[in-house]
Amino acid sequence: MFGLLVLCVLLGLAYNSASPLGIHWRKAHGSSGKPGSASATVYANETMAVSLKRPAGPVADQPIYQNDTIAQSFTPPLVAAKPAADQPVRKPVLEMTWLEVKALMPAGKVVLVDARAPSYYQAGHIPGAISLPFTASPEEMAAFESKHPRHIPIVVYCGGEGCSLSHRMAETLMTQRGYAKVIVLSGGYAGWRLYERQAVASNKGQ
Repeated sequence: MFGLLVLCVLLGLAYNSASPLGIHWRKAHGSSGKPGSASATVYANETMAVSLKRPAGPVADQPIYQNDTIAQSFTPPLVAAKPAADQPVRKPVLEMTWLEVKALMPAGKVVLVDARAPSYYQAGHIPGAISLPFTASPEEMAAFESKHPRHIPIVVYCGGEGCSLSHRMAETLMTQRGYAKVIVLSGGYAGWRLYERQAVASNKGQ
């Protein structure tokens, strides 16, 4: 019995080495062989079949070995894709509360920008804010840049927590317009109104 098992293994290994259907290691094209390389070793699915015929003669009590298939797949570890050289690197966008921004406004240390559509700005905006909608034309953007140097911090806001225009405008100003520091006003215009109402109610209660 043991000899038959050994014979089975040897036949399988011999077949695997000689047959194109055997399990073989292979490297992807252009592989550098270095750890972390995107072209790491790839193990593909292969098939190995082993068949042993039943010995001749009245050996009904002997085990019968049938064809078996072995298939295994190994996927190399994923490697984080590096940004292309021609793509701008995204900088993290900071956020500040209105209480923090309000302390900087009188000293002129920041420029407050309203990224909403002009109609919303005309209907109501934070005092001292400049209208620069996210859909601003190249001429409007150029006019803004001529008045506000790129080293001055910019604070951008839009409608409220659910509005993404402020974050999109902040990324545009940093990655495409070269502004060094752009901050998003947390809560936006709705947050400012809520803060001012609470401040007024607090003053009346005193």
